[in-house]
Amino acid sequence: MPVATTPFPAAAAAAAALPIAILPSPSECVLDPLPLAKHLRHLLPNLHLQSTPTSETRGLIYLPKMTDAEAHVRLRTVLKMYPHIEWVQLPMSGVDAYLDLIRERPDRIWCSGKGTAGALVAEHALALILSLLRRIPQRVAAQSWGPKLGLTLLGKHIVVVGYGAAARAFIELVRPFRCRISVVRRRVGMDRRQDDSDSSDGTSDASGRDGIGGDGDCVAPPTFYHVASLHEALAEADIVVLALALTPSNRRLFGRAELDAMRPGSVLINVSRGQLVDTDALVETVERGRLGGVGIDVVEPEPLPPSHPLWHLMQSGQRHEGGTTPLIVTPHSAVTPQLIEPFLRERISRNARAFVNGADMDGVVDPATGY
Repeated sequence: MPVATTPFPAAAAAAAALPIAILPSPSECVLDPLPLAKHLRHLLPNLHLQSTPTSETRGLIYLPKMTDAEAHVRLRTVLKMYPHIEWVQLPMSGVDAYLDLIRERPDRIWCSGKGTAGALVAEHALALILSLLRRIPQRVAAQSWGPKLGLTLLGKHIVVVGYGAAARAFIELVRPFRCRISVVRRRVGMDRRQDDSDSSDGTSDASGRDGIGGDGDCVAPPTFYHVASLHEALAEADIVVLALALTPSNRRLFGRAELDAMRPGSVLINVSRGQLVDTDALVETVERGRLGGVGIDVVEPEPLPPSHPLWHLMQSGQRHEGGTTPLIVTPHSAVTPQLIEPFLRERISRNARAFVNGADMDGVVDPATGY
C-alpha cells in the first residue's frame, strides 16, 4: 500500500513540539535517511526533524545496517545520553538483540518493523517449496535432459509454525493450491487443537475474509496446535514452514527430536531466524537423506562460512550423490534493502504521524514476549 502523500496540517503544532531524530548507522543504512527525511517533511511540514539527537529529542528513528553486530551497543550509548527519548523506531522485525535494552525501559514506546516484510518472506518460502518439489536445482545442475521428476504442492498438508504477518501472508499465498493448513502457535485455547472458526482467536473479521479461507472458498480454515503439541503436528505434515519471531524461549526450537518427528520425505522451510534450528542436527538430518527437501534462507551462523558442510551437502543433493536430502540455502535474501524500502518507509511515516498526534502506533514491541 503506498504512503499517502498529502500533508496533515492538523498535526503541525504537535509535530513542532515533539522533535524526532533520524540516526543512521556509520556504515550503510537499511534505509536511506535523506529520502526518508524528505518524505517525512512532506507529510508533516512543521515536523522538527533532527539529524542527531539533542536534549529536546523525543523520538528516535534508528537505522542501523541489518548485519551490524554492534548496532545495539551504539543505541544503548545514545539512549543513555538522552534518556528523555520517548519513542524508538527500529527497522528490523526481530529485536532479540535489543531485548535487554527494551526491558530496561518498558515505559518507552519501542516499535519494530514486524509485519512489514510479511509478503516478501512468504513469497520466498513459496519459491523454496516449489523449487524443492519440482526438483529445479537438480535439473539446473544436471545440464542434461534427464528423467522427468517432481511433486505437486496441490493438496499438501502444510504446518506453519508461527502466526505473524509472514505466516498469514504465506497461508494466503498458497490458497490456490488448496492445501490443508495447520498452525502451531503459543496462544491457542484450552484444547490442544482449535480451528479458526473460534472467533476468540481474534483473526477473523465480520466478513470471514481473513486471508485463510473466508466465505466463497472451499479451502478449510486452519487447524491450530499449541506449541506443546508441536511433535504431533510435525508427524502429520508434508511441508513444515518456520515463520515465527525469535525469542529466548524458542531458541533452537527445532533440534534432533523435532527433525526426527517430521515424516520421512517431508520438506522443511526456514524463512524466519537461523537460531530457531540446531544447525548440527540439521546437517545430520540432511546427511541421512530422511527428508524430502530442506530450504533455508536463514541459518546459524550467518554468513555461513565457505567451508561449512551445508554448502557441500547442497551441491551433493543437486548431483543426487550419497542419498542426501535435497537442500537449498539462500543468503538471507527473502528481504533485500530494495524490496523492503517502501514498506519500511510506510511504517516509519505512519508511526511518526501517530507519535506527534498521540495515536496508536504500528509494530509496538511487547517487552514481555520479546516481539
